[in-house]
Amino acid sequence: MRARGSAMGAEFRGKGIQVQLGPMMNLMRAPASGRAWEGFGGDPYLSGEGAYETIMGIQSQGVQAVAKHIINKCAMNRSTRVTLVRLTLTTARNMKCTFIHVQANVASVMCSYNQSESEVAVELYDADVLITTNTVNGTFACQNNNTLNGLLKTELAFQGYIMSDWSATHSTDAANQGLDVSFVLLLNVVTCSHDALDDNARSSVRPQPLRFQPGNSGLSVPNNERSHRRYGYTDSSGVVRKAFDHPFTLNDLSPQYSTADFPYLIAPVDAISTRATSEGSEVSSSLSDSDLDAAVQTVTGKSVAFVFVTADSGELGTPVDGNDGDRNDLQAWYDGDALINAVAAVNPNTVVVVNTVGPIIVEAWIDNPNVTALVWSGLPGQEAGNSLVDILYGDYNPRKANITPRYEFGFGLSYTTFSYSSLSVSGSAAGGTPRSGYGSSLDLELHTKVIAVTFTLKNTGAIGGHEIPQLYVSLPSSANSPPSQLKGFDSVYLAAGESRQVSFHLSRYDVSIWDVVTQRWEVPSGAIGVMDGTFMSAGMDRCAVPASIHCDHLIQALSGAEADLPRSIVTNQEVFDFLESAARKYGIEFWKPGSGIIHQIVLENYAAPGMLMLGTDSHTPNAGGLGLLAIGVGGADAVDALTGTPWELKAPQITGVHLTGEMNGWVTPKDLILHLAGKLTVRGGTGRILEYFGPGVFTQSCTGLATVANMGAEVGATTSTFPYGKSMRDYLNATGRAPVARAADAAALNGFLSADEGAEYDEVIQINISDLEPTINGPFTPDLATPLSKFGDMVREKGWKDEISAGLIGSCTNSSYQDMTSVADLARQAKAVGLKTTVPFLCTPGSEQIRATMERDNVTSSLEDVGALVLANACGPCIGQWKRDDKKGEENAILTSFNRNFKARNDGNSLTMNFLASPTIVTAMSFVGKLSFNPATDSIRLPTGESFKFSPPKGQDLPANGFTAGEASFYPTPSPVPQPETQVVIKEGSQRLELLEPFTSYFGSTNARGLELPNLKVLMRVKGKCTTDHISAAGPWLKYKGHLSNISENLLITATNDEGGEVNVAWDHDHDATQTETDTIPNVAKRFKARQQPWTLVVDDNYGEGSAREHAALQPRFYGCAMIVARSFARIHETNLKKQGVLPLWFADKADYSRIGSGDIVETHGLANLLNGSYDAEIALKVTKRNGEIFTIPTKHTMSKDQLKWLRAGSALNHISAHID
Repeated sequence: MRARGSAMGAEFRGKGIQVQLGPMMNLMRAPASGRAWEGFGGDPYLSGEGAYETIMGIQSQGVQAVAKHIINKCAMNRSTRVTLVRLTLTTARNMKCTFIHVQANVASVMCSYNQSESEVAVELYDADVLITTNTVNGTFACQNNNTLNGLLKTELAFQGYIMSDWSATHSTDAANQGLDVSFVLLLNVVTCSHDALDDNARSSVRPQPLRFQPGNSGLSVPNNERSHRRYGYTDSSGVVRKAFDHPFTLNDLSPQYSTADFPYLIAPVDAISTRATSEGSEVSSSLSDSDLDAAVQTVTGKSVAFVFVTADSGELGTPVDGNDGDRNDLQAWYDGDALINAVAAVNPNTVVVVNTVGPIIVEAWIDNPNVTALVWSGLPGQEAGNSLVDILYGDYNPRKANITPRYEFGFGLSYTTFSYSSLSVSGSAAGGTPRSGYGSSLDLELHTKVIAVTFTLKNTGAIGGHEIPQLYVSLPSSANSPPSQLKGFDSVYLAAGESRQVSFHLSRYDVSIWDVVTQRWEVPSGAIGVMDGTFMSAGMDRCAVPASIHCDHLIQALSGAEADLPRSIVTNQEVFDFLESAARKYGIEFWKPGSGIIHQIVLENYAAPGMLMLGTDSHTPNAGGLGLLAIGVGGADAVDALTGTPWELKAPQITGVHLTGEMNGWVTPKDLILHLAGKLTVRGGTGRILEYFGPGVFTQSCTGLATVANMGAEVGATTSTFPYGKSMRDYLNATGRAPVARAADAAALNGFLSADEGAEYDEVIQINISDLEPTINGPFTPDLATPLSKFGDMVREKGWKDEISAGLIGSCTNSSYQDMTSVADLARQAKAVGLKTTVPFLCTPGSEQIRATMERDNVTSSLEDVGALVLANACGPCIGQWKRDDKKGEENAILTSFNRNFKARNDGNSLTMNFLASPTIVTAMSFVGKLSFNPATDSIRLPTGESFKFSPPKGQDLPANGFTAGEASFYPTPSPVPQPETQVVIKEGSQRLELLEPFTSYFGSTNARGLELPNLKVLMRVKGKCTTDHISAAGPWLKYKGHLSNISENLLITATNDEGGEVNVAWDHDHDATQTETDTIPNVAKRFKARQQPWTLVVDDNYGEGSAREHAALQPRFYGCAMIVARSFARIHETNLKKQGVLPLWFADKADYSRIGSGDIVETHGLANLLNGSYDAEIALKVTKRNGEIFTIPTKHTMSKDQLKWLRAGSALNHISAHID
């Protein structure tokens, strides 16, 4: 940077020019602006450093630099309408980049344009007043006393002179306000004071000290993993497109501000031809911008094709090809995208070279597998051809840095690789007394380096090269600053295998903010995070979004919370320590074991109206009770969000559920969703969002709506949501989030947080909740709904025993304060007449806050008085964490207020029938112990001979005395700062935790079928309902969730084989003499894996319904499953399969399901076309039966463009990792 400035200064001096109007240090906010190329991008620190080094270089040659523009220059062309959002003097100070020129002893600074409204409307907000024209707090930038005399000449002790931009002076009064030199236009004449004129004169003749230090520069080669190659050619190459013989350089890009006449020019085509000839290669070229046929003919059959594209600009009424100054858009000019795609269609080694004044959109071709490299050449100059050849042939190794997104500062691939290690931070920003007044912002105490950041950088490749390490700082939340700010970068050359310690140093200024109260720089209170840019880009330091970890799945219920929690902590200590250390390392809020169930905690602490939330559990939509979109996803989808990777979801349809009426008697929100589940079935909500509306919504409590949203997962809905209303406001206030409530109120007043008037739905379901009655769903499926008034008849018709073996209430679905006070009301009624529950009655509080508030308000004691056992604040029996000693192997019925009732889910007994009901129905029936009991109509015979009938229960929506937090040690540190030095350790030989090894792509060199899947053998045809519980059982298996090898032993162990009807039986038609013809499903899968035989499954409708359990996709993939063909998939599981590199296909004709059997060989046809970019290609399956019969069946798929990349890479993580590396 400094050498560049020095070169410009020398040229100016050589021409007899004493003042250079540069460098430009504006922050690039409009990428299409015609003069964006003059600056250093959008980062404040980078712009400041670039300006500083350039000024030092210019002035080292005896030429005065003019840093432009001091503040508020946002329009590069007065013909462009732009918007500047909320720039006040304080905001400008905290940008910092506009002031670093003072530290470089710059001779002059320039004020910015002041366009009239007829030319441009620049919106500037200050104290909510909209001011048009380019002003600072309402005053023209070139006559603003606060910025010129106050900020520059006093606070920054600026010794140079301030000049206006062209036509930027509106009055002679500007001289009184600090302007020293004016250009061109004076609109109003005002008397100037003698002091102001004296200051003008002093500023204009003050000598400027100069210093010099040279630097480096280089080209960038950004693209994917295919670009780690040098281009040495042995046969021929083709060069096409404009700039083939004349690079777009400073003599014809951006006219008027960058005109130059070269003494000579090395064109790229000449340099490439010279180098190719010397190595015995041939070069042919196509000169036309529009003749695609000629371009295609030129590159066909060549070893490499170079395609040159450009985007130009101009300014001030100088149109270039229809672009009047600023660019009209960010596309490559002359339809460059079409040329690139045409060339790439016929040449598998297409290299794109971009000469442009600023960013262009590359999405039309950047992911084309035949585009193997992108060379960002920018504005190259007279040595354009030679510099390009140096890069292409590997004579010079371009510098690199790796950060998502595409493409940021320093990005670019290198011909080598680097590793970072041993990051350490020493020193402190504490101490020091910032001062105010003259020169305060240049105070030595503010700028002395007080923090050292050191790490080891190693070149791990086989060739020397440059790396660009970057230092980022994260200030405490009290600073209200961006989450990470660039504070240092360097260019480090390392020979192959060489290591070097790299250090950055920070001053108090680097970690300070401008305090509007004290009017000085202050170090904000709290911890300051420091990270290297490469760690951050890899997700190695912190999450891109707020995140939390919850330990709710491993607390086993046995004898009550007091004993169960400590025992489970000891049993699972290794896992909890792993989770806690990971949270500490990456700055994630960690909720300790016993704190509660994730969904209840989220509702109490994180959910807010109008937000989007992802959670790694299918019941994440529980948070929708607060009027947001909360969506359950798999772990790999969560990685997308945590790393800032775009997360995608096929646009769902919207089902409107119109509620009228009001609930009466025993009816609860749980009965509403049980009733709806019966109407929709477990597949009725798939690919849909359930949006509830109508007057009936506003009669429900917020937690009641959460119950409804929670169980929307049982009908396959993507999520459920509701319009914002009073109950949500009350809940936010009660849970300590009044500011969120006020913000939601304001949003609602402005028409947000509810459906637009006249909104249309894909389907509307009408429900009058006045007509509902209590409902019981089950067994074995949550959609088998029976009204309570008819349930007794159903029990008799089915021949079930008319008895309940246990009643269980609580869980994430029904453990709100309203639920618990309602059942406590029933308990008090029962106690009053001497009744106790006749069966085990277990209560699971959803959170520590609920438990503590229940205990304080005597809800817990009321339940315990009638026989309740209060369990730990955790998932417990709902997910199978129930150490039940009775009823093993016996048919029995339990009644629960849970959300899911799949076979063997709760106690591991496949004969246990779980019936879902509201907590009040479960409680009332637990006093009688009979399935046929209807508390709304039936009476209980008391020992006295009298009859007792429950009154409808009454509960409280929210506690009159507010919630109490309970045990503080369960709660996390709010917004913790990452501690990257934390070691996340997996104990050697652990049976609970295992490092996940990357899955191998099926499209490697060993696959003779290229981009088709290898020949697959059918493992089995799965019959009927196959949930994620069938694929990867819960209960005692949950302890192995961190150990893929161990948990894979339960693969499909409760699934039914359609060929024979047996559970957990698969056929091995290729077994050897030591093996049996049939075995368990996981054992046969392991046999296939040992033979390196990839396999496929044929499955029924709604395959993978239920939880978001990612192991249900990991386990088949671990054993070698490459494809699953289904009649239909559940949404989350289908995505999880894609993430793990398993191809999910849908039968075009569901009848084809029965045509494929175990041992058949299946070949994909058409997948290669899809992977090669023909996104409308269809995939057919060629089936070779064991008897030799061959036929082909059509299929459908839902693979997106990005998901195809995951498949090709072997998994989504492989794809992400490749781009990071």
